[in-house]
Amino acid sequence: MTAFLHMHHAMANKALMQAKYTEGLADEPVRLMARIREIVLSGAADYKDRWQPTPVTDADRATVLQYLGA
Repeated sequence: MTAFLHMHHAMANKALMQAKYTEGLADEPVRLMARIREIVLSGAADYKDRWQPTPVTDADRATVLQYLGA
């Protein structure tokens, strides 16, 4: 997997885990998707690499939202 795809997958996973933690396993998928969208757009799920800092752009956040279907 390339570093580019790894970054987006890591961001998506982080957003999903944060949303499930805060919303629980919501019965309402719409509410869960709204929370995921909020987390990604706020930058809370941004990818942080310890060895090679990678700037996260709005296009990267849009890719993650598209990947998650949010």
